[in-house]
Amino acid sequence: MDINESIRQVLEFIRGEAAKHGVCVQTQFADGLPFLEGDRVQLQQVILNLVMNAMEAMEAVGDAIRKVLIRTAPSEDDCVR
Repeated sequence: MDINESIRQVLEFIRGEAAKHGVCVQTQFADGLPFLEGDRVQLQQVILNLVMNAMEAMEAVGDAIRKVLIRTAPSEDDCVR
């Protein structure tokens, strides 16, 4: 699976929730990442949980800017960070 595409799908799904929480979600995706083996739905559930947790944690910042940055990058041993 393409990790960047999996993240994009999750972000499309939660777009309304991010707007409701006043959160700007930004991405910085690396190009040319290796494909991952695994269960796409389970990985997307993990991504969804992390983003939702981040948005909920930012509720305490009051009127400050609320931004979540999701970044992908290659790592050693042909892995993805």
